[in-house]
Amino acid sequence: MRTFKNSTLAVKNKIEELKSRLLSVAEMISIYFSEVSIDDTKAYFINVIYDEQILFKEEQFIAIKKIQNEYSEFNIQIFKERQLKNSIANFNSYALLHIYFGKIIYGSPPIPDILNKIEPAHYLSISKANFRKEQLKIIDFIGDAKFTYKGKINAYTSFGLHQSIELSFRSLEQFLCGKALINHSLKAHIEYLELLIPNIRSLFIDDRGNHQEFIENLDRAYNASRYTTNFHIDKAQLKLIFACFQKMFYLTQYVFDRQYENCSSIINASTSQIKKSNFQDINTTQHTLIDHLVTNYPIHSIYNINGALSADLPYNKCISWLDGQEALYKQTLLIITSEPLNKSENDLMIELDHHFQDQFKTYILLDDISNVAIKIDEGGTYLEYLLKSENRLYSLNKQLFRDENNREYFFPVEYYTKTAEWLVRKNRAEFIVSLMRDVEEKEDHATYLFLSYQLIVQICLGLLDLFWNLRPIETDISYLVNLINHFSNHTTAVFKFGNFKNSGILEGIRNAPQYMLTPLPYNFDYKDMDELFSACLKFIQETNKVADKRLEDIKISAFQRYVSIENCFSVNS
Repeated sequence: MRTFKNSTLAVKNKIEELKSRLLSVAEMISIYFSEVSIDDTKAYFINVIYDEQILFKEEQFIAIKKIQNEYSEFNIQIFKERQLKNSIANFNSYALLHIYFGKIIYGSPPIPDILNKIEPAHYLSISKANFRKEQLKIIDFIGDAKFTYKGKINAYTSFGLHQSIELSFRSLEQFLCGKALINHSLKAHIEYLELLIPNIRSLFIDDRGNHQEFIENLDRAYNASRYTTNFHIDKAQLKLIFACFQKMFYLTQYVFDRQYENCSSIINASTSQIKKSNFQDINTTQHTLIDHLVTNYPIHSIYNINGALSADLPYNKCISWLDGQEALYKQTLLIITSEPLNKSENDLMIELDHHFQDQFKTYILLDDISNVAIKIDEGGTYLEYLLKSENRLYSLNKQLFRDENNREYFFPVEYYTKTAEWLVRKNRAEFIVSLMRDVEEKEDHATYLFLSYQLIVQICLGLLDLFWNLRPIETDISYLVNLINHFSNHTTAVFKFGNFKNSGILEGIRNAPQYMLTPLPYNFDYKDMDELFSACLKFIQETNKVADKRLEDIKISAFQRYVSIENCFSVNS
């Protein structure tokens, strides 16, 4: 838990005053203080937890509201112990940021049995996954609204829009207040959030600049479309409501991103102090995974793939824009089975994520022993690079041990083949860049995101072939970038959160195929295109350096070996 030792004396004095005032209203279990930064502005939170058996009277709630008005620079939230327990059980990031990382200024920690079991990185990962599920629910409603809008069924359209905005409000309230208001009235939700977002009404303004009437019309639209058939609304009004939804959707995303960043910065600060003794935790986690695999699947052997990733990301800490989540540990395993599994690498990865509830992220290369034996005999496959005895975590027998030698040589023909194959991938990537240059402001910006997605995929496929002779079947961008990170981290270095003003760009790249399949909302527009285009150009430049260095190494190895073989047959040798 954090202290407020860096808070100003004036803030500390006000905290003491607030504590006394709140305790004069009713007996509390505990009071927490937290301080966060949002866009370089500090915000102060006071969270009060009281016993379920205490029945607050109306005058007590009025007294607390009066205190809130007097200390307007503090956001005061009141929780029953059960409400806090539910919030933690649902992985609400508010509870992590303001309770777990908060400073207790009165009483003792409530529900300590649950608070002590929280693993912050895991908790935050699930919180983000839950937020995505809520977004998908909202997107379903807006998709229905768009469908009925095209069919001119205006009453159903207004109902879908109202539900989309209401769910956005509820998500927003969970992040800002720790609990959502149970009410279908948008007016009530606006009043609930107005203290924290004073200008929230400005999101709901009609073409005459009137927000009060517009909000009331929205609520009437919900009630009328749900309970009656006698409701009329024109397309111009519906178009305005669609615009309101888009603002709410982006606002909710923005608030969650800021809360996620605040939590991540605290977690990263604490994990940067981890000592080497904590490697034991990694070993324990890995043993648990191996035991699960060996128990439930016909495993022949398991190898841990090491490389640039483990060197540049200390303690296997996983914070990757492409993972779409944050896991405590990340690892890549080559799994060889005794018989075919009849499932893909992606299927197995999903099963492991589900079984271990995202405690760590495991990427997998999957093969069976019969295929491996053939590939070893044929040569020229990724196994020559990845079957290393020092990285063997488990083996059923010694069948592969004789083949665990690092590849140290090439032939001239391999250099020419590798060069030609890389040029094909490189030319495809450059062609995609030329297409990106031609995308205009009026065109669908999802196309731009999809082109950048395909650019990264082509580069990854080319590099995996160049470094490992690997041609993966699975082409998910998260999977591919994780693999190339084992020999070069330049992709993660170019495409990282700190390099972009709009963090939605990276989210957009990862989800670009979904945007092309269905009309989902995304946080990316024309003004972001130059920034992304510059990143793509830099990515190609850095990739060319990596590829040229690799080809040069292959060339030196190939021709030195070729010369030494020639010398064996030279008359003068």
